[in-house]
Amino acid sequence: MLLDGEERVQFERDDLHRETVRMLSSKVGQRTHYDPAGRVLQQTIQRSTSPAPLAERRYRYDAAGQLSRIEDSRKGGTDYRYDPVGRLIEAISPVAKERFAFDSASNIIDPVRTTETPASRPSPVRPESTLPVEVPKVLGNLLKAYAGMHFEYDARGNLVRKRTPAGEQEYEWDEFNRLLSVRVAETSRQSQARYFYDAFGRRIAKEVNGERTVFGWDGDTLAYESDGERGTHYIYEPGTFVPLAQYVAGPVDGIVTPEWKSTDRYVPEEDPLQKVPERRAEARLLYYHCDQIGTPQLLTDDDGDVVWEASYRAWGEAREVIARASKAAGIVARNPLRFQGQQVDEESGLAYNRRRYYDPSSGRFISKDPIGLQGGVNVYQYAPNAISWIDPLGLACRRPGGYRVNDADQHGNLSPQANRAPGNTNTVADGLVQSHHPIQQEWAKQQVFANGTYSSRSAPAVLLPSTSGSVHAQISGMQRAFRNQYGFNTDVRTEFNEAARQMRAAGVPEDVVRRAMRQNYKYFDCLGAFNAK
Repeated sequence: MLLDGEERVQFERDDLHRETVRMLSSKVGQRTHYDPAGRVLQQTIQRSTSPAPLAERRYRYDAAGQLSRIEDSRKGGTDYRYDPVGRLIEAISPVAKERFAFDSASNIIDPVRTTETPASRPSPVRPESTLPVEVPKVLGNLLKAYAGMHFEYDARGNLVRKRTPAGEQEYEWDEFNRLLSVRVAETSRQSQARYFYDAFGRRIAKEVNGERTVFGWDGDTLAYESDGERGTHYIYEPGTFVPLAQYVAGPVDGIVTPEWKSTDRYVPEEDPLQKVPERRAEARLLYYHCDQIGTPQLLTDDDGDVVWEASYRAWGEAREVIARASKAAGIVARNPLRFQGQQVDEESGLAYNRRRYYDPSSGRFISKDPIGLQGGVNVYQYAPNAISWIDPLGLACRRPGGYRVNDADQHGNLSPQANRAPGNTNTVADGLVQSHHPIQQEWAKQQVFANGTYSSRSAPAVLLPSTSGSVHAQISGMQRAFRNQYGFNTDVRTEFNEAARQMRAAGVPEDVVRRAMRQNYKYFDCLGAFNAK
């Protein structure tokens, strides 16, 4: 990467074109290691002047391919636990011990703390009323209360008020469901903010207590922000929302667009938009160091000193550990970038997520998905978990880099082509990669389970090539032969044994078979499929 004609960042890549080494100036470098499945296994930041790593992160994954532990040399270890469909239910770190629960529509709710026996459970109805004692905390996917917070919505499902023990926030929306203003009246902060957007719905300015910040865009990525003190420009890894560096210079000057008459002769030299602005000072460069999903963890300067660092809770609430002046750059580091595509607003704690606003305190968006159910069955959900998923546009979550052949996950996540990595789509050129249900969905739809109803969208599947003679084509042939002989009157154990046999016979790698079957076992066990009759 060149800046002002000077080479500032160098990359080394492996045979699969994955980044393995990143050299930042001449004093600090970053190495990335991968496991055989292509997942990030280790990230190490090293200064050339020190034998000890400046920072090191190691990642462990469970048998289902889910991230189970992060070991961070600066922040300690964090352990994660999931439910059978991949939703995060526990995160234990030095920052916090967090537990989560979800309803059937994946709305985050307070975990049940105690379980009463039926004999001692009080009546849910008050003597003077026919209403339950406790009003449901989620109605129509509208979260009413969570973790001591209370929420109110308008008729279009936009959050209009949030009350917490610290105070309250009020939100105003326009006719396009864009957030216009926020009033914050809390113990630790008092503010009035207004937001402005361009014709594409991108936020181009905000005013907080009378102070204005303007934003510039390169497509859907934030290119710069500028206030009265300085302008910060952002550089990203190619084709992604993962920040690579920021460089800080003077404030960006606005130029009044000239008013031309039809009779005026256009002279390019007189057009202020054609003039190249003069450099007023050298740009100061700071480098991002992000985790396995592209969330900023550190900022370093040219000397390799850490000038910004944050610790995160499970759904993205950040606490700045370090935010200090860089001796090399001569500025105090600031970083508003959070999850990919997000920029946090200090005045409210919300994160602007391109087409919506995300609330990390509740782990969900504060307005409905603009694309409706195309983004998922829950129009407020960010993702099953924020450890392995991203949503840079505020529309539909996906895995960083996209799904590849032999990846196993819910069918509803694997199937959309937008969630696939290049070369793994359902096209002839890519080998017609399709999402395969190991437990045949036509059989599952005919079953009655004790704890719920089967959903092909939420059921685990695996990506397999489907051209003639390929793995998926062979499995489909074996499934037809099996149904012709046994029909659909088989039990769940027979289905599991046959599904595993078919995948092995077609040549699916053993680790993929085990991972897919393990996910299916968790899913069907949650439905009560293995309960003794």
